[in-house]
Amino acid sequence: MRISAIWGYVFGGSFSSDWTHINSVDYNAETQQILVSVHNFNEYWIINHDELNQGIVSRVGNPAAN
Repeated sequence: MRISAIWGYVFGGSFSSDWTHINSVDYNAETQQILVSVHNFNEYWIINHDELNQGIVSRVGNPAAN
């Protein structure tokens, strides 16, 4: 199955080279976390940015993407 077919089925959109387009980014210096709104996933992600625990902490939004 082609990636464009999978993309349309799972995320309800069309495939393009900008499939990870991010609408907004915010940084919380107190928690050292980054919040990003990912357009084509219909989600927002919270990412740890501290030296010991880097990575995605939470994904909220599209249940088909989990």
